[in-house]
Amino acid sequence: MKSTLTRKTVPSHLPELTRYSDDPTLASPHTLVAMVKGMPKVHKALQKAFERTYKWGPERMNGDWVLVYLSFVISRLPDIEPWYQRVHEDLGFWRACGFTSPPSYRLAHMRFTEMEAGEAAFEQAAGQLIQMARRKDERVGAWLHIDASEAETHAAPQHDCTAFDTCPTALKGRRNPRLMRVGTATAKATRQAIAAAPSDDIEKAIFVDGLRTIPVGESVIDHVRGGRRYTSGGHWWFTRDKEAGLRAYSRGDKVLKAWLGFLQIEVVDHFTHAPLTSRLIPADQQEYSAYEGVFERTVANLGGHTPLLIAGDAGYSLRKIFQFNSDHGVGSVFPYRQKGRASPKKRVSTVLYDEHGIPNCRHCGGETQFVRFAVVKSKRRGKDGLADGQGRLWFRCRTGSPLCGGEQTILCSSSPCDLLPLWRTEDAYAAMRVSHQSYEHKHRDLRIQYLVAPDCLALRPK
Repeated sequence: MKSTLTRKTVPSHLPELTRYSDDPTLASPHTLVAMVKGMPKVHKALQKAFERTYKWGPERMNGDWVLVYLSFVISRLPDIEPWYQRVHEDLGFWRACGFTSPPSYRLAHMRFTEMEAGEAAFEQAAGQLIQMARRKDERVGAWLHIDASEAETHAAPQHDCTAFDTCPTALKGRRNPRLMRVGTATAKATRQAIAAAPSDDIEKAIFVDGLRTIPVGESVIDHVRGGRRYTSGGHWWFTRDKEAGLRAYSRGDKVLKAWLGFLQIEVVDHFTHAPLTSRLIPADQQEYSAYEGVFERTVANLGGHTPLLIAGDAGYSLRKIFQFNSDHGVGSVFPYRQKGRASPKKRVSTVLYDEHGIPNCRHCGGETQFVRFAVVKSKRRGKDGLADGQGRLWFRCRTGSPLCGGEQTILCSSSPCDLLPLWRTEDAYAAMRVSHQSYEHKHRDLRIQYLVAPDCLALRPK
């Protein structure tokens, strides 16, 4: 069935659709178990993903660990032990999950650890649910908001210079045994300062709260100790968390503090306020570096359907992201960002287009009206597996003068940050731009409801 939605369609939403905390029964593990059992296609796919493939060894006790693990996820407890103590005596829960008696804590910890490697299976299950919703209403996944939030790890960088390393403080006998942890507010302020800086200055040092960011050099996995080593400020540092990224801070020439953790990127659906994609990246990466991968995962979760519009903050307002979106037929709703210090502080008109990015007539220089946008596809395929091509705009002079001819056209790649599939003067663009900030609360909601992106000692897993 052909879609009735276009980029000019003003986005709509269902108010309070995902306010699960208003209904206490939805936070009950018994309710979750019943709901998952009521979706046999999704449930069986998850069970199959965690079936034991080998025949040797003792038989496993009866029970559905998928249901148990999902119940732990919604429990609002970051660690397994307090959750286990809460449900251990709930025989009704264990029987609903197929167990004749509660398993031991050690066994529960072992099975949960095994399931952490099955991220793809849970991602596919989420995609099935999203696609079921989209088949009911095509507005699901039509308009999206993307943003990132800080997520701490419980590990801390320890000084790790050896006798074979050139340690700057080896002769002085004074060194920090570990890097102090900066607060989440400082880490967030750093990310926002990077987003506010001109796009050409992304890699330059940022000054926040009297501290200066300094680069992290070499990073190597230590297979013997099971961790990762970093170099920063002339020292080697070691952490047990191999996946986390390090962002170091100095005062003067001395490295003093660090943020060790991740950025949690969320893609939220405008229509339902529900998350469509979640992705963790190391904290030493910028959120824009993961944009293409997150986009591809979102399209996959939507069953191959491409969104009409994507809104984000200045962290995504980069030439390559504008062009990526236009070449995939997606309208970008990102704020203006200077390219360099000498660039204008706001959009200005040029010979090709006005201050809103609307093309000028090539003959008289007057205003034009939108005719259509299309991605001119080529026969080859892009790296993401989608059809490769370039976004192109068609427009017509408003004067209607025969001297100006008929339709005119221009590639969006001529100036990707300005020439957009959806013009900035459209109501749909304004609706997405104005509403984007109201969707940032979803990070806080997910942190409270499911402990996603823990930002303090009480929430992060130990």
